Amino acid sequence: MKAFSLSLFLCLFIGNSVLAQAVKDKTTTERLIKRNKVISKEVDSIVEGIDLFLTGEKLSSKKNETTLVLSNRFDWLEGGDTELQTHFNVDIRLPNLEKKWRLKLSSYDDTAAGKGIEKNRVESRKDEENYGTSIEFINDLEEYKLSFRPRLQLSPVLGMSYLLKLYKKEQLAKDFYFFPAYSFYAKPEKGTGVFVSLNTKLQIGELSGLSFINEGEYTNFDNSFLVNNGLALNHSIVGKHIYMIHSLMFESTNRPEYHLEQIVLSSGFYHKIYYRVLHYAITPYFSFSNPNNFKGKFGVRFDLNVIF
Repeated sequence: MKAFSLSLFLCLFIGNSVLAQAVKDKTTTERLIKRNKVISKEVDSIVEGIDLFLTGEKLSSKKNETTLVLSNRFDWLEGGDTELQTHFNVDIRLPNLEKKWRLKLSSYDDTAAGKGIEKNRVESRKDEENYGTSIEFINDLEEYKLSFRPRLQLSPVLGMSYLLKLYKKEQLAKDFYFFPAYSFYAKPEKGTGVFVSLNTKLQIGELSGLSFINEGEYTNFDNSFLVNNGLALNHSIVGKHIYMIHSLMFESTNRPEYHLEQIVLSSGFYHKIYYRVLHYAITPYFSFSNPNNFKGKFGVRFDLNVIF
């Protein structure tokens, strides 16, 4: 617990130090933002050229919102391996062509089916390098948003994956919301499967909330069924740019029989130093796993995203 408290203190100290330094060194800040804008304009210029080439004429005055994200993750767990992952994701927006679809390029499968049950699990699960491109079709189906996303996987093996997702936001009572989501997928390495999320959230003020996590994923290939149940409290420190998320997650599996596999207690510090330019997060956590007889292990995860 001392290690956890120390890491939590370091999260706050580092975040405040970075913020203070950024304010103090305005010249460095201006240079970083200027450089980011130059690269962003180059990316937008290339994409706009593709857009006009495909349509033959300018049909929309909508601003191009193409983004290039470079993600870096460092994960350390007591008694385990230290991991460093780097990925990229390009969300290509073609205003003249994309009335119903969006094109994405990435070095890993970033779909909900790709993340699935792992999205709300703090302890490191390495994203396998999986280069590919996908087209996302978006439409409405009664009260639900419908998204269909075929993806061409280029490596490690050539193949196609498919994702069909239905999701919506429903207000059950004042400040209490329900977020049902259903994902049906087919992947070369995992076969067919379904991911269901039935999360609810109690809004506490404008920038804080308590989420109740209830989600499960079934994969036909290995007949596995993974479940997350837990709580997540997010609260603002400074507006929407500096905030924390504290969570308690109970992770279960049916392999070899259905049982509680792990309990994870975490407290993450999130800081958007420059909005849509540079974001980072520091998440210390305790892992109590069944293979370790539910003895606590301490870990820390550091995420850094550079956005153009």
